[in-house]
Amino acid sequence: MCRICGVALGLASERAVRRCSTCPSDYDEELFTRLRTWRAEQAGERKVPAYVVFSDVTLTAIAESRPSSVPQLLAVPGIGPTKLDLYGNDLLALVRGGRPPD
Repeated sequence: MCRICGVALGLASERAVRRCSTCPSDYDEELFTRLRTWRAEQAGERKVPAYVVFSDVTLTAIAESRPSSVPQLLAVPGIGPTKLDLYGNDLLALVRGGRPPD
C-alpha cells in the first residue's frame, strides 16, 4: 500500500519506495545528492557501472526512509547482507549527514 495515499502498489519500483508513482516524493534532496555522489565514487573505485552499486530506486528509498540503524537499512529494497557488509557503514554515515569513514 502507498504510504501517502493508501492505494495498492503494483510496480516493483513503487513497492521499493512504498509510494505510488502518482504521489509526490518526499525524499531528502540533499541526501539523495550525497548518495549519488558517493555511489559514483564507489563505482569508479570498483570499476563497475553505478547501478551495480545501487539503483536510483534504492537511493530514493534510502533518501525517503532515512534509515538510522542496520535493521532499518536492511528493510530498504535493494539492500541485502552482501551490500550491507560492503556499504552499510557508509550509507548510515551519509544518512546522518556526514561523510563515510575512510
